[in-house]
Amino acid sequence: MSTWLSGKHLKTLAILFVLFGLPALSWLFLQKGLDHRRAVFQELDSLGVAPVCLPLGSDSMQAPQAWKEETWLIAFVGSEREDSPVDVEGLLKQVYADMAENAALNVLLFKKGPRKTSDQPPDRDKHWFEVFAEEPGWSRLATEGFHWPQDDGGKPESNLVALVNKEGVILNFYDLSDEEQIRKMIRHIAFINQ
Repeated sequence: MSTWLSGKHLKTLAILFVLFGLPALSWLFLQKGLDHRRAVFQELDSLGVAPVCLPLGSDSMQAPQAWKEETWLIAFVGSEREDSPVDVEGLLKQVYADMAENAALNVLLFKKGPRKTSDQPPDRDKHWFEVFAEEPGWSRLATEGFHWPQDDGGKPESNLVALVNKEGVILNFYDLSDEEQIRKMIRHIAFINQ
């Protein structure tokens, strides 16, 4: 008789677990995902719309409303004569190589100075763009157009990259000299491209 009672109790406990335990665990799981999503949205902020037309082909520029539905990483790279604490272009090549296959990702570099004859269009692919600009237009585009953070001398910070979403909204700036910022940028790219 005691075995019958224990079997009955086990069935009751199993039914109660199915009726109440599984929904409670599901709610906890969904709540954890929602909290993570809220935390990411708090880190991503609308810093304005990218003010510049971005290239969609090797020699074409189009307005932000006509961009490809992809995420953009934008950087302002100084001339070779300037000392930068970080190789921005090299780091972006690594991030791009790791992320481009899984995410719709484009990279746009605004390089200071004239295009030299040795500067061949990169053989990377159709998602990597380089635009050359002279001073003071290069600095003005960064600081006034993109609201790029400036150093103590009023020049655009050279170790930053901006994340721009599919709608052309600047979401965040990342300091490429900080490994945690690079990891955060990669998480954000993956998040907005899911």
